[in-house]
Amino acid sequence: MKKQIVSIVVLSLAALGLAGCTRRGTNSSSASSNTPSTSVKDGIRVAYSIQDYNLVRAEVQVKDGKAASVRFDEYPVTNNYVALTTQTSGDNVISGDVTSYGKTSTAYRAKYLNVNGTVFTGTYANGAFTYSNGSNITDYDAWAKGLTSQKDLSDLYYAIANNFVYGCDKDGNKVDGLTANNLSKADYASTYWTFGKELDEGSRWKWNINKLEKALAGKDLDKVTLASVKNDKNVITDWTVDSTSTGATMTSIDAHFNLAKQAFDGTSKVVAYYNADALSGRSSNGHKDCIAKVELVVGNDNKVVDAHINETVEFLDTFAATTTEPTYEHVSFEKTSHNKTSTVYVAKYMWLNGTVYTASAASSDKANYIYKNGDKEAYATIASDPYLSADFYNAAFTHHIRVAKDASASETYDANYANKTATKAEYGCTYWNTTTANKTINGSQWKWNISKVEKSFVNQDMSKATVAAIKDDKNKTTGWKLNDVETGATMTEYETFAAFAKKAYDYLA
Repeated sequence: MKKQIVSIVVLSLAALGLAGCTRRGTNSSSASSNTPSTSVKDGIRVAYSIQDYNLVRAEVQVKDGKAASVRFDEYPVTNNYVALTTQTSGDNVISGDVTSYGKTSTAYRAKYLNVNGTVFTGTYANGAFTYSNGSNITDYDAWAKGLTSQKDLSDLYYAIANNFVYGCDKDGNKVDGLTANNLSKADYASTYWTFGKELDEGSRWKWNINKLEKALAGKDLDKVTLASVKNDKNVITDWTVDSTSTGATMTSIDAHFNLAKQAFDGTSKVVAYYNADALSGRSSNGHKDCIAKVELVVGNDNKVVDAHINETVEFLDTFAATTTEPTYEHVSFEKTSHNKTSTVYVAKYMWLNGTVYTASAASSDKANYIYKNGDKEAYATIASDPYLSADFYNAAFTHHIRVAKDASASETYDANYANKTATKAEYGCTYWNTTTANKTINGSQWKWNISKVEKSFVNQDMSKATVAAIKDDKNKTTGWKLNDVETGATMTEYETFAAFAKKAYDYLA
């Protein structure tokens, strides 16, 4: 079909109707953190680092010169975690004796490991497993722990976080069940570091991190004093922020704080923007209500060097839905799809970051039930604020959106994370999957399109970006151009993601 370019529009949220580590010691500035810095720009900024065998991500929401909130995420990256398997035999399994805490036992690993498309082969010798890709990386663990650039660290983070690191056969094809998904330590279901008395959701890591996150909230991180308290055996028993006890005891608290400070200052040059992906209002583009995230890694020349995009698969009403009548408080309605009518049950109460939302009958035909807290409708409230959108997205990604038993949330249960996952970029998400089109990643046209969108932002100064739709002779959009260059993406939301990228770019400090 004949192509034509329609008018080019400078990207703006208004036009679219959108709302808009190396340790450095235990002490930072000794100045008071009560007076906010006037030099730190508002925005959501991110920083990555390797700490021992972990890949850590810090996200800071900066508002009025202070950290409105701080959030940490963390994944183990060595083969002891990413290649770990419970299988003990087969062509895709290797084994060997390893010694840990003075005890020797037989350990098993996936023989082949797919790391975001690159296949590594595992071998065992002298009490250790080593993975090589046969060319430039002879030791996966050494390579992963040696990464320093924000681009490389973010790429590995999202490969692991989206479950694109997995056991496979020699050709790279995923072998289901060979390796477990490497859960974030912040995930509700994570059982990392579960021993000991001080627990939060069964995890000492979460307990410690929550102490630090709460202590830093509301602070100007350029003016915070962090210090450790030790007993007579030189063991850390507490960390203080501005001389006030946090209660945290984890030895890496200072490294986490310093990473948050890099995000706060913007020295990492990684920025993120969150909001609803609808072009204007609830479900106006015919899609389910989703909260999207666009993250940019920016180089010293202020051009984008990397981009990562994801969004939730649904909103609260679908996360709460089930076709089997539950024992917790619920409501029901009759749903007709493909000429078949069935009863759908929706949790009456949903728990989100400490707030309980109650199901109420919707006033339009776009949803059967909407969720409210008092007179505040959940979607309208969250979609009106990119910081609240970030909170929702992160809660969904780590499975902290919960079904509540009753209005007091005396008990909570796993939500219905539709399409197998909470977000669309994750391996196994069935959103927009097809077996016939060749333009797919993991069977998904959404993932294929998003890869095109992400690549189109690279090498761009997003403050000067322009977007144009490519239309056929029937005025149907068949693609998009950014700065007059065809992107290859065909999805309707390209324009929205580009606008979000511009907004993220504006967060650069």
